[in-house]
Amino acid sequence: MKKIFFYIVFSKFNNQKLIRLQNYLEYLKKIIPKSSKLIVLDLSKYYFGFNFDKRRKIQSQFNYLKINNFNDLKNICENKKVYGFGMLNHNVKQILLLILLKKFKIKLIGIMSNGYFPQAYNNIKLSLLYRAKLAILYRGNYYFLRILSLLNITPSIEYYFEASQNRINFLKRKKTNKIAFFKNVIRINSDLYSSNKKNKNKKKYITYIDSGYDHPDITQKEIVTSEEKRKFFYNNLFNFLEFTEKVLKKKLIYCKHPKAKYPKYFKRFEKRFIVKTGNAEKFIRQSYLVLLSVSTLLNNVFFLKRKIMIVGSQHWGNLVKDKIFSIRKDIKVPFVNIDNFEKLSKRNYESKIKFNSKIYENFIQYNLVYDRKLTHIEQMKKNLSQIT
Repeated sequence: MKKIFFYIVFSKFNNQKLIRLQNYLEYLKKIIPKSSKLIVLDLSKYYFGFNFDKRRKIQSQFNYLKINNFNDLKNICENKKVYGFGMLNHNVKQILLLILLKKFKIKLIGIMSNGYFPQAYNNIKLSLLYRAKLAILYRGNYYFLRILSLLNITPSIEYYFEASQNRINFLKRKKTNKIAFFKNVIRINSDLYSSNKKNKNKKKYITYIDSGYDHPDITQKEIVTSEEKRKFFYNNLFNFLEFTEKVLKKKLIYCKHPKAKYPKYFKRFEKRFIVKTGNAEKFIRQSYLVLLSVSTLLNNVFFLKRKIMIVGSQHWGNLVKDKIFSIRKDIKVPFVNIDNFEKLSKRNYESKIKFNSKIYENFIQYNLVYDRKLTHIEQMKKNLSQIT
């Protein structure tokens, strides 16, 4: 029986999100079996929100189908094995769309190939307002949709491909895993493991990967931080980065987060350091040391075996502080509090960031590389050809 793989679209896309979609569709074309078909399936008619609006651009590059009635969906799914990408995170605005996917037996597939990502343990002191917001806006949505899945009204994730054993273990520990939202969890190689070429770049920079103090993921999920705390954070960060550059005697590259907003006084950084937006992976490859707080680029640092240090501050928002707690709990990684770094000298700085090959190899084996005989693409193509 022929397999059809859908990438399901429904919500409005900005230009940046459209580029990510186009890149992801090119990636899917590489991993689906040759005998199968990839279709961008537009179900925006059944979405309670702003609808998908990039039809023309997608239609010119990929197989595209907009569903206008139930018969359209029935005809494309009938007597075929059908699978759906793009539906890993569910919310109440998708409820009608999810019911349709269940009705027409479209098996959902999730792929998380980045590697390690810190979990939110909520083990630091969080304000009552922040906890209330988490409970009402996020956990309420989460548990409501899990209950619908348990009642067989909406679909679960039939196949979940995950690069990090740490994440797999986390899912197994969660009580909600008992309702089998992720039915088949399959370990894969990270997409970083795409070739065996050695990195020959010189280690000439210190690179700071900015998590974005005012990143939308942060500002939308927690109570807005005060301007006073923001100023303290940027001032302490500036002093620490300046100190690091002087002590290690290497140029510092400040990689801005493309989604974050920056205050007017950030110009101070642009005058003092080399500030870039984008191409963070390129600078990591050329780095002697990488400084970051919370970023999936941590995987790149470990994969390329670059020295790393986690940057903490009491002035970070609660979400970032909780993720930093998670990283330090999971990985033995150097840490600095930029609010109190005065005792650091060149000697103990070098000692603090000393490379430990055992920690790096353990991280790679546990979060990035599961089968060294196959690249990520080869492994995924094999897995998708075997699913039923």
